[in-house]
Amino acid sequence: MAGRPADAAELYATSLGGVYVLSLQIGESSRGLRVVSGLLSAGPPPATAFDRAGLLEDQGFYAYILGNLILSRQAYEESAALFRSIGNLSKLANVLRLWADLERTVGHLTRSRELAEESLNIVNSLNQDYSQIFAHSCLASTLVCLGETQLARDHFQKATELERHELFSGRGFSEAELKYFTGDVAGARRQTLNNRVMSEERRVERDMALCDSLLGLLTLHDSGDLATAGRHLDSARAYATRSGHLEVQLRCHILAGRIEAAQEALTAAKAEFQAGIDLADSCEFKRLGADLRLEFAAVGIRMGELNEVIAIASSVLNWSECVDHQYEWGAADALHLLGVANARLGQIEDARTYLASAVTRRIGLGHRGVAETKSMLQGLA
Repeated sequence: MAGRPADAAELYATSLGGVYVLSLQIGESSRGLRVVSGLLSAGPPPATAFDRAGLLEDQGFYAYILGNLILSRQAYEESAALFRSIGNLSKLANVLRLWADLERTVGHLTRSRELAEESLNIVNSLNQDYSQIFAHSCLASTLVCLGETQLARDHFQKATELERHELFSGRGFSEAELKYFTGDVAGARRQTLNNRVMSEERRVERDMALCDSLLGLLTLHDSGDLATAGRHLDSARAYATRSGHLEVQLRCHILAGRIEAAQEALTAAKAEFQAGIDLADSCEFKRLGADLRLEFAAVGIRMGELNEVIAIASSVLNWSECVDHQYEWGAADALHLLGVANARLGQIEDARTYLASAVTRRIGLGHRGVAETKSMLQGLA
């Protein structure tokens, strides 16, 4: 791509297709990152601040997908500053939204909310319906993690009204995940199946893989059909392995471990979850790391490794309740596991305290597991 910088940037956007094609459609984020990093550092400087800001935006996206959070944050911060300096509010809002997605996935939920709210405020001021769809969905997805489920539903509903269609792509995945978390398994399955079909029609492999990772969990919940769940895993994992998409890789570890646990292969399940934990920790994807630790601990309950369960669940609870994180689902599930483990160790008063707190948290969330926690609490001697 040597030559005039404007020509090189145009070639990247048109011939290679930019982020949409390289990352979302064909899963070549590593290639995309090499190209934009070369344009930013090795070749002639981009012709304008707008061009540089756009390349930085893409660099941030590719780096995030591949788990390089330091580079991603640096790129998003510089891109946002450039778009702000030239007064391009529409592009600024987009960068802030992408940055919010990053912070949500890794678990910095209070920061994610700040970024998502700023993005939404900007696009509302511009009255851009299309951008508002993405901004409402982004904020809703963060609110889900923070436990503000009704407010999240309100923002998803607003996005749906603007879309004039059921939400799909990543925003539809997030809405379906909320349905699954709160017990609307049929609704989650319907939306995710529709999303999977649309993703295939649009040839967006990233979205197909995300849908498969959720459809596998829904299949296990609905019918326990291991063969079908396994096919969803194989499809999602093939993309994750080829693309290096870190979030999908971690979600595959969750699904694979659940499949092993459903077959009573508990040691294999723990190994799958541990591999996911190690990967998440290596890249600081701490929210999904917390989810994987809770899965690991749930298997530990079944294996009678109760002291280990208490140690893991306590660490997840402490992390989830940190002011920078406020991961309400992690806290609620950790409290439940602490209650179960203490009950089995005969520590009834501690168990009662943990389970009562878990019931309160789970009711507030509309958590699909609230009945299980209530039953455990009522069954204490």
